[in-house]
Amino acid sequence: MKNQESRGGLILTDFTTRKVNNKITQKDIVDTASEFDKLDTHFIFNALNTIKCAALSDSDKACSLINDIGVYIRYSMQNIRKSRCVAFKEEIKYVKSYINLQQSRFPGIDFTCKINDIDFSLPSMSVIFLCENAIRHGFKGTEKRGSIEINTWHTGRYHVVQICDNGIGFNTDFVDMDRRYGTLGYIKYQIENLCNGQLILDSINEQGTSVQIKIPLNYQNQGGKDLNENDNS
Repeated sequence: MKNQESRGGLILTDFTTRKVNNKITQKDIVDTASEFDKLDTHFIFNALNTIKCAALSDSDKACSLINDIGVYIRYSMQNIRKSRCVAFKEEIKYVKSYINLQQSRFPGIDFTCKINDIDFSLPSMSVIFLCENAIRHGFKGTEKRGSIEINTWHTGRYHVVQICDNGIGFNTDFVDMDRRYGTLGYIKYQIENLCNGQLILDSINEQGTSVQIKIPLNYQNQGGKDLNENDNS
């Protein structure tokens, strides 16, 4: 049985009872992917309601949002239950459609993108999941204007993607992503196992949260597998 906790900008789900030798099991991966299926369905339902409202007052905006939801659904259907990497320049196209939909629903949250590096791959939908996590949990109980930034750059060793918000933040002393498996734990697992990369979390109460994905410069995309496949490794 799973126990869910919410702390600031993330959902934590305790899967410790299903670990083997302190490792994430295939069942954990499939169960978490199923939770993302539910989040994705919820997002699409809300986006369609937003489009319906726009159609009553601004037909041009509604047409633009219909295009965005079509682009997003196609990408989601291709990737929501896949454990694979995609080129970042592909991912960011769908992130922008996702952002357009969210900005229509949440006009009180500003999104900015500063993309200075695109020539790398990362787990599919990881940026979208991190943005969704920040929206759902980073701004609860606050009335200040929200801000989410997506930044990319590269260092001498890594391609870096940063998703940061000015939300409520949380105490990272209580977070162990290797022990608890939810949005951040799932993405961390994917980054480490598909890209030999890292996920770094930094958060300050009442100031916001920053999550960095770091992909080694020498990483070569090896493709992926369906999460429903049996893991015999």
